[in-house]
Order: sequence, then structure tokens, then C-alpha cells
Amino acid sequence: MTKKLLLLLTLIFSLISIPAKASTCDRPFLDDGIKKTGTINVQILFVKYPDSPKKSKGYIKDHLSMMDLNYISDYFKQSSYGKTKIKFRIHNSWINLPNNSYDYRIHTNGERDWREIEQNYFRSVLGAADPKIDFSKSDVAFIVSDPDLTPTWSAYRDPQSADGKSLKAVVLNQTNGPMATHEILHTLGLKDLYGNTNSGWGPQGGMEQYSIMSQYYGGTNLTGYEKYSLGWMSSNDVICQESGSRTVKLSSLDSKGTKLMLLPINAQEMLGIEYRKNEKVDKYLGDTGVLVYLIKQNAQASINGTGEPMIPLFFGKKGTVDFQGININIKKNVVTITR
Repeated sequence: MTKKLLLLLTLIFSLISIPAKASTCDRPFLDDGIKKTGTINVQILFVKYPDSPKKSKGYIKDHLSMMDLNYISDYFKQSSYGKTKIKFRIHNSWINLPNNSYDYRIHTNGERDWREIEQNYFRSVLGAADPKIDFSKSDVAFIVSDPDLTPTWSAYRDPQSADGKSLKAVVLNQTNGPMATHEILHTLGLKDLYGNTNSGWGPQGGMEQYSIMSQYYGGTNLTGYEKYSLGWMSSNDVICQESGSRTVKLSSLDSKGTKLMLLPINAQEMLGIEYRKNEKVDKYLGDTGVLVYLIKQNAQASINGTGEPMIPLFFGKKGTVDFQGININIKKNVVTITR
């Protein structure tokens, strides 16, 4: 066999290489959450208070028609490759709480006892709803606090038990489908990835348009590493490149093939590399290109822009990234790693 033929075969095998099991890249990234795959039952509860304005007879039906529940269901089905399904269970009458809305302080504004405030509210809602609703088949309580009062959007980190079932809670009285999707994804354990929420409507910085956990007000995909952490992508979709050089042709997140490369740096950090194409779940992505990002295992986002569990380093069709001794060369969707 000639040297030229040997070099050619080596190049071909590197381009079509079978991904190795991402063993050293199997690191905990998620917060505590409910199950990640299968059917997730979301119980929608409409809650009002003594200080709620008077409601029309068809108020709940009208609000439900604006909630874009189909968007939420379709997003989970497409982004999870069919591994996760959202099933909504709707209670079509009001749950009445005994105290005025401001007594529950749903927005805690960074108070030190915010988790206890959240849990008190969650317990109050479940206590008022439990005589009317069987929660034994529910996973998430989607609480629609009277939309005519203060706008609310939050996912509670701690669960509560009702009818023998541990439930997570989302409190949201907006009708934006991507925002609702973002909050429900929190119940599965995903973290916020935005950088700053203090500069007007919507988050700034962070993972920007590359994850719905960053730009939650508009439709966008999750990163490959978020999907991998949820079990939506298997080790057959991922290469864990611990050392050495390699050339890989990446498939987009919404097509078959190798979708993600992970490059461990140390015990807390990795690089993620994926090919993003403005199609399907990513149809609103501004352009097509390779995304390189830093993954910080134990970091948590905060409203002042600190923390940042993921940081984008590069996005484009052609370029080079040098990061802590790792060289990444990008040409369209072909990536060459030297480390």
C-alpha cells in the first residue's frame, strides 16, 4: 500500500469516524428535576385572589387559546427527537386563594428567604386545589396566577408533594410559548444561561440565541450539551475527545449523525462544539455555522450577569479557535482538533 493511499484512507476514516462513548464527558450539569424522557404531565391551574378584578365567564377559555400550548408540545417533541412528550391536564375553573395577591409575594426580588416564600405559595395553591384535583398523575403544576395582576414568570426549584406525587411548579401568567417552554425545561433540571436581565426586556448576553435557556422570549434550540445531559442525545451522537488530533464532519442538531464534540479541559470545564443550522427547531437562528462554547459544570447564572454556566466562544463557517492549548480549525461543518 502506497503512502498516498494510506494517508487518504486515514483522512476518510477520520471524517466518518464512529463516535466514542463520551465516558469522561458524562458529568453532572443539571439541577434537580423531574424525569427527562417519556410523558411529562403538566397540570394547568388558574388561580385568583380576593383582590382579583371581576372575571368574565369565558376568561379561562380565552386565556388558554392564547397560551400556544401546541408550540410547547411541538418544541419538546422536536428538540428531544421524540423522547419527551408534554401532556397538558387543564382544570377549567378558578382556584381561589384566601389572601390578597400581594400577601404571597410571588416575586421575591432576591430576598434571602425566597425559597421559603415560594414554597409557602406553592403549598397554598396545592392546598386550595387538592380537594378538586387528583395530582397523582401529574409531574408539573403550571400555575397561572391571575393575568390581570402583576406579570409573573418563574420556575420553583423545590418540589412539593400532593396525592403522593412529588411535583415541580411553574408560575406563569404570560402567553409567550417560548417563555413557557423555558420555564418547563427548568423543571427537568436545566439552568438559566442568560447573562444579564437588567437592561430592558429580555436577557442579554450569556448563550444568546444558541439556547432557549438564554433567549427565552424567542424560539431557539437547546445546545447539544443540554440535550446530551437530558438524555435526548446518546453517546452515539457525541465524541469525547480527551487528547490527540482528529477531524470530524459534524451533522446539525436536527439531523442524523455526530452532533456534538466534547473536549474536557479540567474537572470543572469542557468545550462543546456543534454545527447549528437555521432549520426545524433552529429555524429562527440568524445564520448557519459551527458553535464553540465553554461549559462550566457547577456555575449558575444570575440576574447581574455573573456565573454563566456556558459561554459562547465562536460561531461561524470558517475560523480558528485557540483555547488553553486546544486548537480548533473550522471549515463549514468540518472541524479539526489538535491538542
